[in-house]
Amino acid sequence: MTATEALLRKALVTSGLDTAGWSTVQAGLRDRAFFMAEVERARVLAAARNEAAAILTSGKSMSEARRDLREALRAEGYQPGDEERGTIKDLYTKQRLDVMLKTNVAQARGYADYLAATSTGALAAFPAYEFIRVYQRKAPRGDWAQRWDSAARAVGWQGVARGTSRMVALKTSPVWAKLSRFGNPFPPFDFGSGMGLDDVDAADCRELGLGEQAKAQKPPRVDFNGSLQAEVPIAPDSPEAERLRSAFGDQVVFDGNVARWRGNLIRDVLGGELDSANVGTGFDGQPLVVSHAALDRALNVDIPGAVPLSLGDFELLPSIWRTPAKVGKSKLNRDHLTLDTLDGGVLNLIVDPNVGITQFYKLIKQ
Repeated sequence: MTATEALLRKALVTSGLDTAGWSTVQAGLRDRAFFMAEVERARVLAAARNEAAAILTSGKSMSEARRDLREALRAEGYQPGDEERGTIKDLYTKQRLDVMLKTNVAQARGYADYLAATSTGALAAFPAYEFIRVYQRKAPRGDWAQRWDSAARAVGWQGVARGTSRMVALKTSPVWAKLSRFGNPFPPFDFGSGMGLDDVDAADCRELGLGEQAKAQKPPRVDFNGSLQAEVPIAPDSPEAERLRSAFGDQVVFDGNVARWRGNLIRDVLGGELDSANVGTGFDGQPLVVSHAALDRALNVDIPGAVPLSLGDFELLPSIWRTPAKVGKSKLNRDHLTLDTLDGGVLNLIVDPNVGITQFYKLIKQ
């Protein structure tokens, strides 16, 4: 899978999640979509995200989504190369569009199902999953029994049933993420695999030797993007690398000839693991340095009507700086930037050119 496909998957998280669920994925929805892929294709990625969202939320058909995506590609002037035309690399083909749409839709649904299935009550009644074939495939993607055994060995059989032909593990076992091509503990586990999960009840777990471990399970905190790291092959001394450093600051790190996205940057600053970080060049052409002290100072300002900020809200800081929905001036002639959030809120960032961030707060739309 290409880095573009990985990014598109990360950028697309639409389902029936509540506000708490959305708070873990907002950063991926807005910010990471700008890092990977070609900048000139950003609107194509946004169009794909919107089409998959429409499939999930309004029942739009795949054929309608493919039609509208092709229109978006034409509007962007996209043309496949001669060697790409008609292949999986050609964005116009049904095969490529289906890969983008189906994988994203399935992952968003899998994430929502996983959150529900790992609540305290659900874990008590059905502590484990059994890995089963849900759909038959003419050409199955790999030997799943072998992949299961390899994944179980890799995690030291932690939470995995042994001495049985059944592929059963506790829902919080690391085997699920290890088994997945995408690094997620929920379906899909590979492109078009046809494999899925079935609940295993507490009595069955006891018979399989997982009873005591099952009692100790706690609902996990799962970030849809947590195990996914966007990366692209770019020489660190190339003009492209310099543009990435300028645009994204410390969010981009280079490991040899590979550029990787540091998705936990703001989290590290907020938690005090980093004193400060450069989040890149913003709307005014200047970089913004976010410090732990500045965030503390900004959060202690009393704003009437402000609501608590989630981790996902904090991780949107780079997006507000680079691509705010609106730009204005505060009473003290400071830059006042806003950005809508998925839960109906509006993030407000006020920046003084001399001292940096002075206020960061969230209001709910009336």
